[in-house]
Amino acid sequence: MTRHAAQLSSTLLLLAILPLSGMSVPLSPLAEGRLAYRIGRYEAAEALFRSAAEDPRRSAEAHLWLGRVAWRQGEAEEALGFWQQAAEAPETSQEAEVEMTDARQLLLNLTGLLDRYGAMRIAGPGGPGAGVEDWRALARDFDLLAEHARDTLVGRRASLMAGDAYAHAGETAEAIKRLQTGRARHRLLGDWALWRLAALEGEQAESHLRTLLDQHPRSPLRWEARVKLAELAPDPAQARDMLRAVVAEAGQRPAAERALFLLTQQPGASTQELMRYWDAYPEGLYLDEVVRALSARSGLSADTLYRIGSHHFFRSDYRQAARYFERVRSPMALYRLGRSLWGLDQLDRAIATLHRVVGGDRSLTGKAWLTIGQIEGQRGRWGAAVAAYHRAAASGGEAGVTAREKLSKALREQGRIDAARAMERSILQHYPWSEEATNITWSEFLAAIRNKRFQDALVNGKRLARHNPHHVYGVAAQYWIGRIYEKMGRRDEALGVYRGLIGRSPSSYYGWRATFRERVLTGTGADPWFSTRPGRAVQDLPVRYTDLLGPRERALAGGVAGSPLPTEIRDWPEAVRELLFLRQFDVADVHVRGTRSSNVKAWLSFLQQRYARAIAEEKGEPRLSYPLGFPSLLLNAAGRHGLDPLLLAALVREESRFDPQARSWVGATGLAQLMPFTAEWVYKQVPDVIGRPLTDPHCNLQLGAWYLAFTHRNFDGSGHYAVAAYNGGPGAVARWRRGFSGDPDEFVESIPYLETRLYVKKVFASFWNYCKLYAP
Repeated sequence: MTRHAAQLSSTLLLLAILPLSGMSVPLSPLAEGRLAYRIGRYEAAEALFRSAAEDPRRSAEAHLWLGRVAWRQGEAEEALGFWQQAAEAPETSQEAEVEMTDARQLLLNLTGLLDRYGAMRIAGPGGPGAGVEDWRALARDFDLLAEHARDTLVGRRASLMAGDAYAHAGETAEAIKRLQTGRARHRLLGDWALWRLAALEGEQAESHLRTLLDQHPRSPLRWEARVKLAELAPDPAQARDMLRAVVAEAGQRPAAERALFLLTQQPGASTQELMRYWDAYPEGLYLDEVVRALSARSGLSADTLYRIGSHHFFRSDYRQAARYFERVRSPMALYRLGRSLWGLDQLDRAIATLHRVVGGDRSLTGKAWLTIGQIEGQRGRWGAAVAAYHRAAASGGEAGVTAREKLSKALREQGRIDAARAMERSILQHYPWSEEATNITWSEFLAAIRNKRFQDALVNGKRLARHNPHHVYGVAAQYWIGRIYEKMGRRDEALGVYRGLIGRSPSSYYGWRATFRERVLTGTGADPWFSTRPGRAVQDLPVRYTDLLGPRERALAGGVAGSPLPTEIRDWPEAVRELLFLRQFDVADVHVRGTRSSNVKAWLSFLQQRYARAIAEEKGEPRLSYPLGFPSLLLNAAGRHGLDPLLLAALVREESRFDPQARSWVGATGLAQLMPFTAEWVYKQVPDVIGRPLTDPHCNLQLGAWYLAFTHRNFDGSGHYAVAAYNGGPGAVARWRRGFSGDPDEFVESIPYLETRLYVKKVFASFWNYCKLYAP
């Protein structure tokens, strides 16, 4: 029996005996407070203990009891404050430490269950997911914790979450029972409980939503509640009025978009209303549905048909794009129709269509001839390609300059080297600031390095660095000037170049290469080139959800390792932070979309495993730019197939931004962007994932890891060859490697495929950043 329980028993026994003896003894505030606490009269107990705390002799014990009362009332932060005061007194320090330890353990138990809940909620399509039994087991565990921590904030949270878990398990009656109880007991989340009840009790949904609006007028869910009430309204006219009010009042909140979309679905909605949604939300959640609705209408204007065609065109749905462009007579529609037919591999029709553009709109004539040249070059018809490029060059403008560069390459394909060089000189002379001139200067720069004509190389390199300091070739030239100085034995000048580049672009591919070369020249380290470390131990610091709590409650859960959330979140309303702590991301997102902080938006995306959004939104937190996505699955795949886990992470980041649903226009699918024909072969090498779709993160990572390990085996474990082969194919890399005698830097720069050359640089830039963050 604990000390306070023994004292309480003695007090109750004394109160029972005194009336029988006819005696009456006045109780002290401390004794009365203990009795009130025992019978659940916490407000009275608090007042009595505060009175007792004024007596210096009773102050420590009163603070101990005040902490117990606060904990029972759900005021975890106040409880910790009182216990910390009690812990300073020798007579109560031990009991105060016990109370804090017990409370901390309950909070950590809740956090563990919430981690399970969060993982089950965000299991994506095609992933392992969670079955009914998983949800039922989780609900029961929440129930057990709620019972064990009865009348505490932990218990109230657990009770609400049990209701939500029962709802996921399909046990509606149990879910409703707990949500109804929790709604009254957890004051912060009464609106959320009503929102969940409205979803579970269809017949009572309107009543729950109106109660939410009446009792929680400032709730973050008030706009969604109003939209839902409009959806439930039996009178279409009333529904329209309610939705229009939300559109007018909700500003940029998600509910406004939803309301505007629902207006387009109302009986009699006009084409103008559909276009209003498209104008307001050009990248909206419901845009595809709006476009489908528009497509079904007759009498659409040419502008609308063109806009629908362009919608499909920029999504690489060339079949649908062609359907609409064929119905529009404008020169731009014809031009895009030709490009759509090219995308559909209907090359003769594409060329015929592009010929119809020629001679019309002058700004499109050059583009049309340029595209015709590209199509003819794709077919290996170099004579026709050269003729088209000549016509494009004569048209002037940007297309004319691009055509000249394409023409020089086509002439080289024909073996007409002198003509090709003459064309390149013409570009350098007449268009010195163009992208094409930069490309030519870069090619000449690399050729001079390979042929050890270092003085010539320096001239071109300095020109690139001076005229294009932020262009990819300008940055590359700065690095290679350093390498040239190294080769010429001019150490100090090389160091100056490397240090300048490190200062300007420390996290870029060339910034890292400069870092490694500086270490070599200063004797502080070796150049790792493109080496990796299979089986590397990764120091992943998970997000610390307890940072969402108030400062004292966060201190109560102290000792939880992790990477803290942005400090901006601590300025949010307490209810929103509570929703995030309980992993109610979809509801909290309503509030987050209104914040201007990109870091906060990125963190919320990260918490939901929407890594691609986190990377796109991040502005200052490196771990959001380089997330260790799906960490347990990624580490397992790398370990099983003998890869450096950080190289696998870097490759997946560059392939898909950790989006399991990613699909390229050529059909590459999933996290590691596997082509179906490659995956079909690799499935046979990893038979335990046969039957699982490529959008399943576990399956895709296993297949991608096996294939990356395969390319490593093909090239003796050399990382740059292996990564190049992953993108460009092992056969191509074997050809490029044959007879190559330069260092790895020179090999990367000499990769003939532009896509593969850039790919290797992007993957290794990411890899070195991952190493800095997760394996310093």
